[in-house]
Amino acid sequence: MEARQAPGLVVEGPPGTGKSQTIVNMVADAIGMGKSLLVICQKQAALEVVRKRLDKERLGNRFVMITDVNSDRGAIIASVREQVERLHSQPVGGAPAWKRDRERLAARIELLEADLDRQQTALHAVDPNTGLTYRTLLGELLAIEAAQPKPMDLPSIRPLLTDLHPADVVALEENCGPLARFWLPAKFEGSSLSVLKLFNPDRGTADTLVQSLRTFAEIDARREEVDAETSDSFDVADADRLRTWMAGAGNLRSIGDALCTNLGRWLPLFRSPEGNGSRGTNMLVGLIQVEAGLSALNASQHQPGISEKLISIRSDELRKLDALAKGVLSPASGLGHINPMRWIRKRNLRNLMVAKEIASDDEGVQALANAIDLEMGLRPLRLKLADYVMALLNRAPDSKLPPGPLAALAGNLHSIVTRIHDFVSLIDECPQKAELDQAAMTGAMKDLDTFFDRADRSLRRHDARAASSQALEQLKPYLDELWTGLRRSAIHGGRSNGTAISLILEAAPTLASFQEFRLRSVRLGEAERTIFRTLRAKETDLLRLPTADLDACVRGTTAREARIAWKAAMEASNPEVLFDADASDVKVKSLAEADRKIRNCNRELLINDIDPGRVRPASDWVPITRLSGHRALRLREFIDRGSALGLLALRPVWLMTPDVASRVLQPKPGLFDTVIFDEASQMPVEYALPTLFRSKIVVVSGDEPLSSLWPSSRVRLPRRPRRPSRMNSPCSWRQRS
Repeated sequence: MEARQAPGLVVEGPPGTGKSQTIVNMVADAIGMGKSLLVICQKQAALEVVRKRLDKERLGNRFVMITDVNSDRGAIIASVREQVERLHSQPVGGAPAWKRDRERLAARIELLEADLDRQQTALHAVDPNTGLTYRTLLGELLAIEAAQPKPMDLPSIRPLLTDLHPADVVALEENCGPLARFWLPAKFEGSSLSVLKLFNPDRGTADTLVQSLRTFAEIDARREEVDAETSDSFDVADADRLRTWMAGAGNLRSIGDALCTNLGRWLPLFRSPEGNGSRGTNMLVGLIQVEAGLSALNASQHQPGISEKLISIRSDELRKLDALAKGVLSPASGLGHINPMRWIRKRNLRNLMVAKEIASDDEGVQALANAIDLEMGLRPLRLKLADYVMALLNRAPDSKLPPGPLAALAGNLHSIVTRIHDFVSLIDECPQKAELDQAAMTGAMKDLDTFFDRADRSLRRHDARAASSQALEQLKPYLDELWTGLRRSAIHGGRSNGTAISLILEAAPTLASFQEFRLRSVRLGEAERTIFRTLRAKETDLLRLPTADLDACVRGTTAREARIAWKAAMEASNPEVLFDADASDVKVKSLAEADRKIRNCNRELLINDIDPGRVRPASDWVPITRLSGHRALRLREFIDRGSALGLLALRPVWLMTPDVASRVLQPKPGLFDTVIFDEASQMPVEYALPTLFRSKIVVVSGDEPLSSLWPSSRVRLPRRPRRPSRMNSPCSWRQRS
């Protein structure tokens, strides 16, 4: 490529390093590119080397070698004339077979090379997310797979690792690897010990925790038994208050059947509002008043045989009778003794008394008056007492009883109702008032006994739950609030805590490891915890490894899964990397075969691909190709005039010495596109000046070191030639035409 660019280049190398082959390649390149080229050697031997190589490639009709200006003239002109005649005598038509084959092979080669180039590019393309090439990634993955211990297959963490940078994955490896030996025995994921608070798991602390758990388990088991035995107990809000009340409720508990019946009957009286109190409390006040009123009456005024007969008389008639009796008994004065009205009243009174079978004499009238006074005071008290007796005993008292017995009856009722009132007050003070009220109102002693039995069971259940709660308090320093809250709720709700306690006790052997890992992993992120959580499924395989290998295994597993995830992402974004090795081998072999065939086509191109349009017809060449006669041209003139007719298109390559070049070439600047000085180290610079003038690009080849008089791009060939490749052949040049 550099030989095509001005000003040219210098090729240095010791003998046997391929300088002559390089020159032949440049010659073939010039022919293929349609450029003219001049090879200058100080010695004929060097020119012979180049000539033989060109003849070997069948390029004899594309170059001219001049060793002697006079002796070589005839042969050169004759061969050029024959070549022109052959060129223009070829039939006009389609492209020759070699040219069609070359186009087909070139297209196939380009396709194969494009496929292989795409695969190669994809293989070495740097992934923007990871900074790795697919090839590098495969290499790292193979290295991880070959390492010991073998990494685990953990595909479920790949989505977690796909978008991470390799530095982030290294951070995960560093965070997880060293902790693996603590994590594995801890059985951390799903462990029942997750309810523990964070604390240092020393031997004493662990033993205390386990012992406290066992104590709680025993006490709570007894609590469950008590709960089962006291299933019908009350929900006690204040056990101490109930306990105190029970201690003072002995009288109620031993009330007896009769009083219990009255309690059941009379209790509603104290639950019925009336005025500022209840009907029962108002009745107590009324009984006191009745008893006092009865006691205040003059019991001596009671007249047997008379008082009983007054009970049935209406109050208004009784008042008239009282007035009549008092009128009769009032002393007469003056004319009163003869007042007929007095005698009429007296007669009427006596007739009434006779009708009632009461003695009608003066003593009888007095007795009647006293009895009427007593009845007038006794009647409202008797009626009130009768209401109370009816309400309390559901029967009326004997209305003929004198005041004394009635007062005694009122007193007895007051005493009984007062006692009932005391029981009612005691019931009102009971913390379980509603339940006790319900039991008392039945009036059955068995229901009252049932209440007290339930109360005893309620206190027993409360004591059992209190003992469980106290045992639970001993666990608060070790267990989190959620767990203790749930256990407390189970205690008060009558549910079992056995399973929750058993789970912790079963996991107790891993307590030290669990807390050790927990303390060391407080700064782990969700990604690290996800890796450990997923690795737990491989616990059986991990337990087979020596503890010292766990670090490397976890690191390797993380690294492997990350690279598999990256590999899948690269393959999805660039499917070119998913080439089949066998298919690629076939393509490489096909490419090599096509390359071999196209070289043969390229030879044909270099030999035969002469554009007739660049070479004048044979008739135009006749004047300059005469071999003899006075109009025959010298070689210098032939070259000069032939250049205008297309001589350099027919023979673009010329080989000669510096002396011959000066004699046969016109001093025209840029006559040749390129001049090559072979064995330049043996050529004085001044010999090269004429040909330098006649060229556009200069290539200098020779043994190192070349003189600093040849400044240009420098290519130093290696001392030992490399293995021949397709580029060592002048026919490896390819260009679609």
